[in-house]
Amino acid sequence: MKFLVDAQLSARLADFLNSAGHDAVHTSSLHNGSRSSDRQVAAAADAEDRVVVTKDSNFRDSHLLRETPSRLLIIATGNVTNETLLAVFERSLTANCQRLFQQ
Repeated sequence: MKFLVDAQLSARLADFLNSAGHDAVHTSSLHNGSRSSDRQVAAAADAEDRVVVTKDSNFRDSHLLRETPSRLLIIATGNVTNETLLAVFERSLTANCQRLFQQ
């Protein structure tokens, strides 16, 4: 599965997803880096058939109203450490990927 990890999440999440066998990039690798607008992030994800991984509720609204980004994974953990977030992903990655493939 291909992912684009949004700026407010650590690049370590992209590294973790890559180590789990996925193709993940962080917004810091985009042309405007972590200053990329939500529209630029969504366009980049859609152009490369990536799932946007974010905590930003604006992406949810855009996904529901304009269907962009076309695939979205909202992180709703609140403020947690990077280690806790990575542990959550490690426990639930397989189930979440199966749900995303069904869409």
